[in-house]
Amino acid sequence: MIPLLILKFIDSISYLCAFLIAKLIINMQKFPSIKILSLCLVLLMSLTLFTSCEDEIEGCTDATANNYDLDATLDDGSCMYDLEGCTDSNATNYNTEANIDDGSCEYPATPFLGAYDVVETCEFSQDTYTMTIEEDAFDQIGTISLVNFYNACTVTALVDGSNITIEEQTCATNTTVVGTGTLEGNVLTINMSVDGTIPFDCTLVATQQ
Repeated sequence: MIPLLILKFIDSISYLCAFLIAKLIINMQKFPSIKILSLCLVLLMSLTLFTSCEDEIEGCTDATANNYDLDATLDDGSCMYDLEGCTDSNATNYNTEANIDDGSCEYPATPFLGAYDVVETCEFSQDTYTMTIEEDAFDQIGTISLVNFYNACTVTALVDGSNITIEEQTCATNTTVVGTGTLEGNVLTINMSVDGTIPFDCTLVATQQ
């Protein structure tokens, strides 16, 4: 971009030259000299050349965009606008174009969360109760907590799509549980093994309330 002072200087010279040339033509005088006239013509040509060669300034030329550039003369396609959506890259519905988080983010654990009516069938007994699945306090992305699980204990499970894995963990005194589960619609079916005084297997059919 040509400095403003230089443009003003060339502009002033052009006006002076124009005045002198006009005076020469009207009065048919020999003033100004050929050298001065030549200099004026060169300056006038320079003004035209500099003005025509001034660089375009690329940027966003849309006044409604967030990054509108008042000085830009050539739109470079960089305009950005407000777009609501999920801005967390860890979420399953992450929107790469969103720049305003609208609280709609969903994580692998999201479909499992809520209260369930459970029918627990073991080799030696059957029981019914209410269980709650919550986001794990330490990892809301891929781990859930099953509260009031078997024997009223709380266990954690790893989420992989619609499946969960309950790694071996203590559920009560001298009792451990391990198992897997699958969520189909609003029904979570868990098959697990209980290792206590007498090892046995159980199946839990939990329906979301």
